[in-house]
Amino acid sequence: MNTKTIYIILAIVLVGALSYYFLSQPATNQLPASDDANSSVSDEAQDDSSDVIENLQNQINDLQEQLSSKDQQSGSSVSNSNDYETYTNSEFGISFDYPNSYKVTRDEEGLGGWRISLERIDDSSTIMLVINPDGFGPIWANIKYYLSYDYGTLSIVNRTIQECEYCDDENKDSVVASIQTNKDSYFFNSSWPRSGASREQDTKTVIESFKF
Repeated sequence: MNTKTIYIILAIVLVGALSYYFLSQPATNQLPASDDANSSVSDEAQDDSSDVIENLQNQINDLQEQLSSKDQQSGSSVSNSNDYETYTNSEFGISFDYPNSYKVTRDEEGLGGWRISLERIDDSSTIMLVINPDGFGPIWANIKYYLSYDYGTLSIVNRTIQECEYCDDENKDSVVASIQTNKDSYFFNSSWPRSGASREQDTKTVIESFKF
């Protein structure tokens, strides 16, 4: 049971209890009854109210235990977010996640568009995003992504391998991807040394978490 469902159930229980309480109260326009009758009705109503309150408290305790268990289970997923940072640019209305093993080294207008550069701390891997690119030189890459967008997010729909003599000469692997949306155009390029671990998943993280 998810947290939202638990809150809904709790709200229903509380509303039901309050409704019962008010409906069980004697109407003010009824004819006066004898003292004995009033005492008997009062005792019965008190007993019923006590049962309802006790039952309500038990249900609340059960729901609190479920909610506490749910929070503990979700702790692992929350801790995983510590492995990532979120970049946000309010001017262009974009955001994306990237591994915290990278740092933003450039975030400014440059030749060819607004550039955001990420560099990995422990090797020479890089990820670059250019917003509304215009007029910069060729980008060499041996991996090409084809992207699509929907509801302000990006998806990788295809991946191809292509010849890249420069990549071979530099002993690097490189990814290139671009897309024109109804708002802006985005160009992605990343590279990492073949001598180390593949960093392609880092590029996928940036693209697949991208929001605009």
